Amino acid sequence: MNDQMPGDHRASAGRARWVRLAWLAVALIAVVAYWPGLGGDFWFDDNANIVRNAAVKIQSLRVSDLLQAWDSSLDPFPRSRPLAMLTFGVNHAVGGLDPFGFKLTNLLLHVVTGTLLFVTLSAMATQYLSLEGRGRADSASPQWWALFAAALWLLHPLQVSTVLYVVQRMTILATLAVLLGIYLYLLGRQRLVERRRSGYLLVIAAFACAPLGALAKETSLLLPLLLLVLEATLLRLRGLAGVPRRFVGGILLIAAVVPTVAAMAYLAAHPDLLNFTGRSFGLEERLLTQARVLWFYLGLVVIPDSALLGFYHDDFQASAGWLTPWTTLPAVLGLLGVVLAALVVRRRFPLFSFAVLFFLAGHLLESTVFPLELVFEHRNYLPSIAPLFALAYIPYSLCVSSRSRCVAASVSALVPLVLVLVTAGRVADWSNLGNLITTEVERHPESPRANYHYGQLLMSTVQDPELKTAALDLADEHFRKAAELSGNHLDGLFGLVLTDLTRGHSPDPVTIAELKDRLSRVPLSPLNVNFNQFVVLARWHLEPRAKLAPEDFLGIFNAALDNPTLPSVARASILNGLRVYSLKVLGDPREAIRYGELAMAAAPSDWDYVEVYVRMVEELGEEERARKVLDSPRVRRAQ
Repeated sequence: MNDQMPGDHRASAGRARWVRLAWLAVALIAVVAYWPGLGGDFWFDDNANIVRNAAVKIQSLRVSDLLQAWDSSLDPFPRSRPLAMLTFGVNHAVGGLDPFGFKLTNLLLHVVTGTLLFVTLSAMATQYLSLEGRGRADSASPQWWALFAAALWLLHPLQVSTVLYVVQRMTILATLAVLLGIYLYLLGRQRLVERRRSGYLLVIAAFACAPLGALAKETSLLLPLLLLVLEATLLRLRGLAGVPRRFVGGILLIAAVVPTVAAMAYLAAHPDLLNFTGRSFGLEERLLTQARVLWFYLGLVVIPDSALLGFYHDDFQASAGWLTPWTTLPAVLGLLGVVLAALVVRRRFPLFSFAVLFFLAGHLLESTVFPLELVFEHRNYLPSIAPLFALAYIPYSLCVSSRSRCVAASVSALVPLVLVLVTAGRVADWSNLGNLITTEVERHPESPRANYHYGQLLMSTVQDPELKTAALDLADEHFRKAAELSGNHLDGLFGLVLTDLTRGHSPDPVTIAELKDRLSRVPLSPLNVNFNQFVVLARWHLEPRAKLAPEDFLGIFNAALDNPTLPSVARASILNGLRVYSLKVLGDPREAIRYGELAMAAAPSDWDYVEVYVRMVEELGEEERARKVLDSPRVRRAQ
């Protein structure tokens, strides 16, 4: 029997209504803060996955087109992300290649994710406080805690690069699936506490969200581990007894152990997933560096310093050893110490343990053994939830227990306001490509990529005769700095070649020699060279202007082709560039045909190379050769 008086019910309902209205205000503030950034451009991997991806650019919402978009990932299973690619296809079918629609969709999904987070944290806070014997289950006070935590997360400037960088919709969708799984688990668990059979189905359904989210990004597969962390710290199987207790404990154990064993078996069968070829660091260096990176991430979550935030973090020094840099050893020992402390004190300080273990578990895929780039802010989109939830408890507890509730409430409101101001500043940076590139090089002057892109930005102004000389000179400085900052970086050298050609000069022989040397020996990947550079260089030579000597042009292209680390897709693109150069510049159709055949062999599933090859041989009157190519089984599969 409910012992609450009618007046208590009305007061509780009134408080809950105010909480919901407050959340609507927070969501509206987020939309207003992000709105100026929706006019920004596609950026970085957006170009490969969307702008230059013909398969995702569907024209209608017919089933056949939707299936084409679903299957438009650049990587094969298990790295394909069909659900995210499908949403990109829908964006294109509705609004074409206008970045606004893509970014607006990301923003709406961010707000939806934040709303689900608010609901999930409300359930989490209510159950935690109830199990701790603090607060009534129907009280609105846990919702204020959840509201503050969700507001911190939604308005945090660390999320800007996830929301406005279109391809990170993959991260948003995966996080949405994880939060849905956590909410279903909490709902099912509460029903099991109440001895309602529907709780069993809800708990099972929670785990199904992991493979669903993996259709957008693999990080959602961490859901079982995150639920285990939740149960081991905040909930600890309290409130459950008998069969429900054994069921929850058993399914958590199975869900954590079975995927772990399966993942280890899969990695053993596919060692290429741990192949560091193309990286400037190895497995040991990455693991040592990630200890420092995790502390760096946590610092940004707690104190989002604008000077440290940014898209590019390729200026983050890799750890070459335990004391190189010296902060490596303290970072590793500190990480081990905080994990040990979280395990030891999880009963006495469950919120601390939850924040530590959830944060680290959330980084388990992207900050451990896999050969990914060292630092990206969007990796904190899911893990940052736990530290912010724990931090939000401080003002909440002051509001509940302190006599200075007004002061505590004011501080609670002030913190999100400060965050949203920093977020608005970052959004302004993302509002157009020029702002973003300029800000990146100002805040990360030691970043090779930032310097290179700033040089590119300067090159876009050379059409103005009054700016040309100064722009080329300054672009030279930044291209040279990009090349000098990293011995593995090649884009800066390409930039130096292009500035000389733009001046009408032959490029510096030293620059050409260095470019050939790096292309032949440096591990090549999209991280240290934009393979579109070869396309630009080939197209440059189709116009009547200063050109590279044929031996230099062919030497640059062949140096890359001789490098065994060159990805097959890039190999096909370079060979196709040589086809164009041989045909249009050297006037050698036979050599062009040879390069065309090699390009088709390097990318057998790419119909574009087949099409241009067939057209070329037909123009030379070799219809029989064209027919043989079109009738081959390989080409039939590509069609």
